[in-house]
This record gives sequence, C-alpha cells and structure tokens, in this order.
Amino acid sequence: MNMNTVSLITGCYNGEKFIENCFNSILEQTYPNIEVIFVDDGSTDNSLEIATAYKPKFSEKGFEFIIISQENMGFYPQSGIKISTGKYITTLDIDDLLLPESIQKRANLLEKNPEYAVARSNGYVVYQHDASPPSELLINDPENENENVFENLIFAKTTNIPGTYMVRADVLFEYYPDKIVPMDRYTQNLQILLPVTYNRKVGFVPEVLMHYYRHEEAFTADKIDYESRFKQFESFKRVRKDLLKMMYLMTPEIEAKLNRTYDTVFLGLAKKYNEVKEFNTLYKTIKSPTYHEKLLHASINKNKITYYFLKIKNKLDL
Repeated sequence: MNMNTVSLITGCYNGEKFIENCFNSILEQTYPNIEVIFVDDGSTDNSLEIATAYKPKFSEKGFEFIIISQENMGFYPQSGIKISTGKYITTLDIDDLLLPESIQKRANLLEKNPEYAVARSNGYVVYQHDASPPSELLINDPENENENVFENLIFAKTTNIPGTYMVRADVLFEYYPDKIVPMDRYTQNLQILLPVTYNRKVGFVPEVLMHYYRHEEAFTADKIDYESRFKQFESFKRVRKDLLKMMYLMTPEIEAKLNRTYDTVFLGLAKKYNEVKEFNTLYKTIKSPTYHEKLLHASINKNKITYYFLKIKNKLDL
C-alpha cells in the first residue's frame, strides 16, 4: 500500500539534552512514510551536531531527514512548513515525544475521513520538576468528540499543543499560499490550527499518543516569572485577534468575549504569582466578576470571612 507522506517538523534552540528521547520516539513510529524536518534555531550548544549524527538512523528506517540551520528566531515550524512536501503536517517540540502509533493513527483517521481537515489526539502531561503524577491533556469529556473545535481554540477551551494534531497541507496552504505561516516567539500553533479548523470538521483519536513534558527548561514552565508569563498570554490573545481579523471574522461581540476570557486568565496569573496590586487593578475593571474570580479576590486580599462565605454559597448554588 502506497501511504501518503507525513511531514513531521521539530526543532530547538539549545535543546541538546532532549534530542535523543525525541528522535528515538520518531524512529519508533509505525507509520512508514515520514519526512522528518529538524530546524536548529541558532543553537549555541551541540544540538546541531547531535541531530546530524542521527542521519544514518533515519536513513536506515526509511525516513527522509532534512536539517535546517537558521539564526535564532524563537520558533521553528515556519521554516519546516515552508519546505515540507507531505500531504499531512504535524509538529513536535523537541522536549516532548510521540508514542509509537501516534503518526499512524492520526494519518489513518485523515485517510479514512476526507471530510476531516485535522486529526487530534490526547496526550499525557508529564511533570519533571515535582512529584505530580502524569495527567491527561484532554479530560474524558464529550466535548473532545466535537468535530467543530474552532470556537474552543479561539476561547482557549481546548489544547493546541504540538504532537496532538495533524493537519491537511492543502487546507493550510489555502490560507498561506506562499507556505509562510506568520509566527512569533510566544506562539506558533494557533497560526496553524485556527485557519484549518474554521468551518471544517476535526477528527479525534481518543487515545494518549504523546507525552508533553513540563520542566524547568521549558519556555512555558511554571517557574518563569510573572512579567514573562503575562507577555506570553498577551501574545496568545493578540494572535487570536490578528487571525480573526485576517479571516474577516472579528466582531465587537467576539472581541468582547475574547477580552473577558483573558481577564480571567490574567487574574489567575496575578493570583498565582501573588501580584496583589496588579490583581486588584484588573479586578476593578471587571463589571460582573464570577464566583471563581470573587474567590480569588478574597483569597489574594486575605479576606477569609468573604472567601469562606463565597465558597459555601457557590456550593449551595451548584
């Protein structure tokens, strides 16, 4: 059987310690027709040398292996997508890994269901900086089976983590005919997923097919400081708005809903980092705080009586 090529794009900046696990997980894939594109994003460690040493192993496996070396841009998918030749495209961060049937099951879903523009799957979040047990990225919820995930992606109600999705290249390039997907240092996945999920169906493989690692080196690790995390989420918000405008979908109602969604996110960040002044400044701008936000407000201001009253009232209302 002649299987269509899947372009798997990965890359890193100074990720030498992760390459072996990531590449070995790719070499263990059961799908036989994979174009592996590795982008070295200006690394100053031995990432490029380690990646290059894997060429014979990928060749022996029968996988095409392409290396791109570029100056540091803060992202890798754009360069890989530009030269990709596969019918399907998936990305994978170098500090994560795929389980052996990940490519096979997502590609098969797309092959059997031509109406699907994207195939999604579940994954494990694996914590390496504390003793927390692995948890599923997508909790067992009927919403996961929803074939229309565009709105959930807009309002951050579902994951867009690399390694959990695979897209049809021809659909992606309808929006980016020059094969250049605009990206920045904070986010690259929404720029891929939002265009291909609008008014198109998405299939779901209800299995854990990748491991998403949380560790101190990760750009999105919990130990990053408040200002950096705030800028990161500001970027997520901006990218969503920019894409909606590009697709001529932005309305005052959607923009208001998106702003309100991120009000909650920013409150949560301020609470997490105990930024009391920033929390209270933002809280004052919210016209109708939810119970959850009121609880956060009482907690960060150490108003125990109000906190416990709201907690009891919330349970009674439920």
